[in-house]
Amino acid sequence: MTALENKLITFEAIRLTGYDAQPQNSYEDLTICVGFNLKRGEASNVFGSVLPGVDFDSVYNRSTSLTRDQCMALFRHDLTQIYIPRAEIVVGPKLCSFPVNVKIAIVNAVYRGDLSYYHRTAGYIRDSDWYSASLEYLDNDEYRNCHRLGIPGVCARMEWNAEQFRTMG
Repeated sequence: MTALENKLITFEAIRLTGYDAQPQNSYEDLTICVGFNLKRGEASNVFGSVLPGVDFDSVYNRSTSLTRDQCMALFRHDLTQIYIPRAEIVVGPKLCSFPVNVKIAIVNAVYRGDLSYYHRTAGYIRDSDWYSASLEYLDNDEYRNCHRLGIPGVCARMEWNAEQFRTMG
């Protein structure tokens, strides 16, 4: 878990106050901590269960910051309750047998929203066609336009994931 957390933090960073994760986009992608989207449907409920006593509205309005420990609690909740289980659904029971770097890349891609059960990349992974998975994974508009959109870190992150997929081939 520590290796997974550390790798995702290198791509996401830890921000203690709300920020717009995609500043070049017209939609404000209000985020805090390690990629925790404050606009997602259940964000306020997660705060209530993971961070009792923290006023969600004041965090949402950027008048209150969180501590690093609070951010890590949100991050661990999301990893264990949402993203690791989702990665297991996306690629199937084989996930447990993959090397750590590949598991991290898969969870990293699911965490960012680049990989779902219905993406062709996931099908290639389930079929153990890693070369095709790495090519298909990078064949999308967000990757091609990440510099123009002001999110160049997305390119590095997706390239790292694709590189891990290629280690399987």
